[in-house]
Amino acid sequence: MTRKQVVAIIPARGNSKRLPNKNIRSFLGRPLIAYAIDAAQNSKLIDRVIVSTESPKVAVIARKFGAEVFQRPAALAKDTTSMNAVIQNVLDDLLSEKLGVEAIVVLFPTAPLRTSADIDGAVRLARKHVDYESVASFCEAKVAPYAGLVQSRGRLSHLLDSSKKLYRYQDSPRLYTLNGAVWVLNPDRLSALNNNMLGDCTYGIEMPKERSIDIDTEFDFFIGECIAQRLWHRKRTAASQNVKAKRPK
Repeated sequence: MTRKQVVAIIPARGNSKRLPNKNIRSFLGRPLIAYAIDAAQNSKLIDRVIVSTESPKVAVIARKFGAEVFQRPAALAKDTTSMNAVIQNVLDDLLSEKLGVEAIVVLFPTAPLRTSADIDGAVRLARKHVDYESVASFCEAKVAPYAGLVQSRGRLSHLLDSSKKLYRYQDSPRLYTLNGAVWVLNPDRLSALNNNMLGDCTYGIEMPKERSIDIDTEFDFFIGECIAQRLWHRKRTAASQNVKAKRPK
């Protein structure tokens, strides 16, 4: 019997509204989508890397970096299209190939600082919980709802009455937010998920805040590149020091 495969799907529309061509825009000299492809290819657990797109430009770049391309119907490339429908479209194609699918790993191009270790950790967590519907990566929410303010006629007030008692961040409950970096979906339970790919049986895997940047605005690009340069400089420095330590004296 053929072993079921873990398939990475990278959804990459070409007609993003807020930032045109966002998915192929240069991020520190490389197309943004290249980082998702690299992370998937360097994963120890992913067997196949697929980019779903309706854009010829995105398709060319995806193939250049070694990914397969599945042509997405124009009807599934609208602002109102649910991600579940996009994933189901790819899954239907895979099943038509008689391919056994163990898990689907969704990697949005907008999270360039995720690593292959983050991906493998999420897949392992899914394998640990056979009842899972999805596994989602998350990080700590620095700005908790308890600190949220609303404005009415120029006046500020607390979003929640309970927040009036929580003046300091350290006094607030520790809360989390989805970072959109890694999703693992159970191919047999897609219908159980809502449009945010959350279900009644969704497990979470925490990622550090510095790798949880989600590129959606010009400001995100700026912050993301600053963080990436810092992280990669730190990594190169640590590697260099490790090499020096191993050299015979």
